[in-house]
Amino acid sequence: SAPAAFDAFWFANFTSITLRRGYPAAKIIGRLAGIGGQLLPLIACAVFAWAKGPTREGLTLTRIWLAFALVAFAMIGAFFDHYALPLVAPLAMAAAPAFAMRRRAVVAVFVIGAGLFVLHAATNDPSEGDGIRRMARVMAAVDGRECPYVFAGDSSLYHLSGGCVPTPYAFPSSLAYEAERGAIGIDEAAEVARILARRPPAIVTLDDPFSPWNEATQGQIRRALASDYRLVLSVPREGRHELLYVRRDLAVPPVK
Repeated sequence: SAPAAFDAFWFANFTSITLRRGYPAAKIIGRLAGIGGQLLPLIACAVFAWAKGPTREGLTLTRIWLAFALVAFAMIGAFFDHYALPLVAPLAMAAAPAFAMRRRAVVAVFVIGAGLFVLHAATNDPSEGDGIRRMARVMAAVDGRECPYVFAGDSSLYHLSGGCVPTPYAFPSSLAYEAERGAIGIDEAAEVARILARRPPAIVTLDDPFSPWNEATQGQIRRALASDYRLVLSVPREGRHELLYVRRDLAVPPVK
């Protein structure tokens, strides 16, 4: 019914945000620093245009748009970099007058952008993407039309492996991390127990979490892995390792 659909929409998009327990401060600071670095050329030009540029009605509307986008970004609180995408369009429009005011602004943006590109290339491990794709191929080889389970790691593995999704809560953070405990309106431990009862052919987790574990669900996974699964693949992932476990009764064919 329409009221039920609206209630679900409201809970998912608003109520659940207020129920989050919050991520560690160091994690939030790191994420904000990364986002700020990626948006630095636009931010610098927007600030310059605001301070030195003319006041126009169109620019006022752009700044109002940017203000609302910033509020929406801050409300979510998790500060993953893709959450900043709604900031890009109003920031670009707010930054545009700087290019008309100073030609050097164009050069500065390209220099900053090139520096960010070089920094990303120097700090990014290209083997991470190759490792995740290899992991997806192993998952596809053992799934037997059963659903794998990504407890912690990359939810894109469901798509890359062609596997089905065993839970409505496909983003790993929803069930794996303490910060999300109680925020999705269910008993996370009961949901993980339901998934494990179906004996997924493969389980993906991390050797070191991105945020403190939900100890109840992590304990369930740890016990299941110890009794029924074996580690078959470990790939680098942002200074830690993403681990693929396969059920002990399944053979793992060679995968390139």
